[in-house]
Amino acid sequence: MYAVWYPLQKGLPVRRFHRELRNAGVKKIFLCEINVVPDSGSNRLGGSGMIIINPPWQVDLKLEEALAWLVPLLDRGTGLPPRCEWLVGEGR
Repeated sequence: MYAVWYPLQKGLPVRRFHRELRNAGVKKIFLCEINVVPDSGSNRLGGSGMIIINPPWQVDLKLEEALAWLVPLLDRGTGLPPRCEWLVGEGR
């Protein structure tokens, strides 16, 4: 199992990072991201992301449940739900 944290800031190439991971041929990549600070146009930290490669069984369900509780407590006005999804599933 590998876990990689990354910041969510305006201008950072996160989509490219996700695309390169998808194309790397690695299976079972789970993604979670939260944005809790509204985009102010600056390069300030607005949220966090985490990629988990080969996560433990049902970690996706547990993280979705935890973030549904946590994000409203941290949110500073974005109103955005957490993003939790499989970037690459098991069968690829």
